[in-house]
Amino acid sequence: MEEPFKFTVDYRDPNLYENAKFSRSVRNTFSNRIPAQGKGQFPPSAAQEIGIKFCLTGRMGCQRYYVGDRLCCCLCASTCGCCGCGQLIDICCLIEKRQKEINNEIRREAHKAYDQKRQNIPLMAQQDKFTQYPAAQQSYPSAPYNNQQNHGYPGGEKI
Repeated sequence: MEEPFKFTVDYRDPNLYENAKFSRSVRNTFSNRIPAQGKGQFPPSAAQEIGIKFCLTGRMGCQRYYVGDRLCCCLCASTCGCCGCGQLIDICCLIEKRQKEINNEIRREAHKAYDQKRQNIPLMAQQDKFTQYPAAQQSYPSAPYNNQQNHGYPGGEKI
């Protein structure tokens, strides 16, 4: 089942991934304690773009390294992408699915941690966080105080 993207969750927050149980390939993508090379989520066609750029320069399998599949990267590099055919199939058909699987796993773990943190916040802390107080309003006296004179106000004496 695909985990939906939540706009309320910051997937680049490293605190969401402290106790997460990720697969090895997802752990291989961590940068500064954030998965997907420090972005939280892989952009839609980033692995395909990387695969094409490096394939044109003769380096096969770099798209697999980007998504954390280091063994597949080594196999692809050592066989020259199965003479280029395997590289094309991987870039056109397979890598996008793998990227979606990894994003789904990252979202699932991030949502668990986010929901856990939301449940641990006491109710009063949640209420104080969203309480807004009205702005202070200036008040002007309508009559002079005990020993003050009314200087130039309507109905008052001028000195």
